[in-house]
Amino acid sequence: MYGAYIEPGIGYNSNVNTAAAINNIILPYWGSVFLSPTALPQHSVFTYDSVGVNAVVPIDNNVSGFVNVNTSQQRYSQISGYNLDVTNATTGVKYADGPNLLVAFGSLAKLDQVPVPNTGGGSRVCSSIKRNAVHIARRWQYSYELWLSI
Repeated sequence: MYGAYIEPGIGYNSNVNTAAAINNIILPYWGSVFLSPTALPQHSVFTYDSVGVNAVVPIDNNVSGFVNVNTSQQRYSQISGYNLDVTNATTGVKYADGPNLLVAFGSLAKLDQVPVPNTGGGSRVCSSIKRNAVHIARRWQYSYELWLSI
């Protein structure tokens, strides 16, 4: 079984830059230090889009393999410097036995955030953040039916 999807979205983030609620900190032996206004929480509406493909291939009677590849973008409209691009690939194996489902999978991701603003004041903009992530996991799931009658 093969599939593809497109997922558009819109949202609101009340603290895009994950800032503290105050704009000053106290340092030992230094005293109070005031941060620039950009160090306070900044809000923005954002758009989101994701495109992906997936496949599930039967291997045996209760066993199947799966793969998923997708890319997504999140763009802020009222603040610059916090846009996010993510590319992700996941593959794994599923084993089903009645209500029991055992899944083992691995994931590789590339995350890009460009550019990252300098929140210490001044006009300098820090370089892009580019991260690679690897994730290996397993999951057991038990499905049951619950019938209620009134």
